[in-house]
Amino acid sequence: MTKLFFLIYNKQSSTGFSLIEALLSAALFSLITATLVGTIIYGKQTTMIAGQKARAADLAEEGLEATRNIRNANFTNLTDGNHGLAISANVWTFSGTQDVTDIFTRQIAISTVDVNRKQITSTVTWPQNLQRPGTISLVTYLTNWQKTIQNKKGGFLVYGDGGTTADTIMYKTFDANSGIWGAATAAADIDLATANKALRAARIFASATRNEKILVSRHFNSTTQFIYAQVFNGTGWGNVNLLSSWSANTFLDVQNFDGAYLSNGDFMVVYTDNTNIPKFKIWNGISWSASSISCQLIGAATARPNYIVLKNRPSSNEVMLAIYDQAKIITTQYFNGSSYVQDSWTLFTTHPSRSNLNSNRVVDFDWSPNNNTKGGLVYTSNSSNKRLSVNVFTANGSGGGGWATAAVSPTQPGAVGPVSIIGQPGADYFLACDKDSTTRNVQINCYRANYTPLLTATTNGRITTSADLRISRNYQPGFEPVSASLALIVFSELSGNYAPKFKTYNPATNTWDLTSTAINTAPYSLGDVSSVRMISETDTDDIMVLLADSNLDLYSLVWDGANNAFYAAPAGDAFSQHGTNGSAVLDFWYDFAWSIF
Repeated sequence: MTKLFFLIYNKQSSTGFSLIEALLSAALFSLITATLVGTIIYGKQTTMIAGQKARAADLAEEGLEATRNIRNANFTNLTDGNHGLAISANVWTFSGTQDVTDIFTRQIAISTVDVNRKQITSTVTWPQNLQRPGTISLVTYLTNWQKTIQNKKGGFLVYGDGGTTADTIMYKTFDANSGIWGAATAAADIDLATANKALRAARIFASATRNEKILVSRHFNSTTQFIYAQVFNGTGWGNVNLLSSWSANTFLDVQNFDGAYLSNGDFMVVYTDNTNIPKFKIWNGISWSASSISCQLIGAATARPNYIVLKNRPSSNEVMLAIYDQAKIITTQYFNGSSYVQDSWTLFTTHPSRSNLNSNRVVDFDWSPNNNTKGGLVYTSNSSNKRLSVNVFTANGSGGGGWATAAVSPTQPGAVGPVSIIGQPGADYFLACDKDSTTRNVQINCYRANYTPLLTATTNGRITTSADLRISRNYQPGFEPVSASLALIVFSELSGNYAPKFKTYNPATNTWDLTSTAINTAPYSLGDVSSVRMISETDTDDIMVLLADSNLDLYSLVWDGANNAFYAAPAGDAFSQHGTNGSAVLDFWYDFAWSIF
């Protein structure tokens, strides 16, 4: 009986285990099948989404090309607003506010940048899945090329030519169409009673609303410093105004003033009067404001300004003011675009900064040409003074705004020296550079910063310049403003022959040239390049480059943006010499402005 029970039990156990195996096998098969089916479906979806994105990108690019063809027929065809595209008689035309191809909807948004330039945004959307739509946007800028090629506006050069003993200020006009410089002519005499107020720093500004230039200059007569402003009305100089003066023979090589035209046509100049509070005056096209007006009061922790940077927010009367003072502190404040009174200066901000020298130009600011509510500030920070900081200001469009959290570069080999920042046309980036000022192998370090801001190293963006320990900014980058296809940097490289050199930067790949190229300076023999200024022409891709050397000579050359090379001819576009008697190697005793009226 016991044996029979055992046999029956074994038989039942064996049968039950086979059933479990069958269930497990079925479940495993279902899981594998579901996984395979899911993988196939996911793969098909991924392939489909990738194909849709590629198709959308092609349609967006086609939208830019079609708009370019419409521009080529007539620039006036580019009317502001949202447009669709159609083909009529084998020619692209605008039709409606959008166009549809299969599942894709395309819209061309056009907005005015200035009288000869439009921003074009081609956006394609499609139902990517049930949760979210797909979107691709491409942006470019188109110019009134028929006008700008035929009617370049030229520019205006000013420079000191009296060394450290005479107040001689010279100017030349530049005809960009013929590439010819006008004869050197004296600007207004700042003080008829004396001739010993030597020019130490100069800035020239061009009006967009009238045939007018304004020169602001700082002078020194061996005991006293003076800041003057004067107006060129298209035929001659006048309205010389003494802005401030103070007795001091220190900090002769700084730029403690700056200016900017506002969208209403008024000109604002901000300057020091050797106090902690910067002052400003307004030129309204007829006269200067009667007296100096204080900007926002500065706290006791700061000191007299050594560097002042003033930039008007495009298409507004608002202005950003950035200051580096003798206490090595960076501050900013904002003019809200209303009345010309002290209370209109708001948003006073102290930025965490540190520099080894209070004579270093370790502050710069620029508004983005792609988004006029975004501005980039660059300065040195960190207790080691070996890191570059970039911060971004966002204007709210009604006289206010705020700063983001600053981005900081990796530690560099030496202390941060003179800095520079420029906004990239057609993209949400800034290009920020500094000169390593204490190591024997001096370097220029360049980074790309977005609006977050987030700093990214640029490929080949560490440029060795040799054993130059000067605090001068003997380098500067500049973008081709219309196409934005590249940026150019010109710098000093002491390689035994003192030749200035250049590199170009491809923003599409975030890459600089691997090697630098010497600039042909023949037939001139240069000393060490002590300072560089670059000024981009707004209606073309040409860039004016000014160089001063240790012999106190001034030179110019023009970058040909159409061919991405320096002009070899005509003579005025090629390497040209101007003044030969500047004040000092660390001074910016010269400046240039392209005409925009």
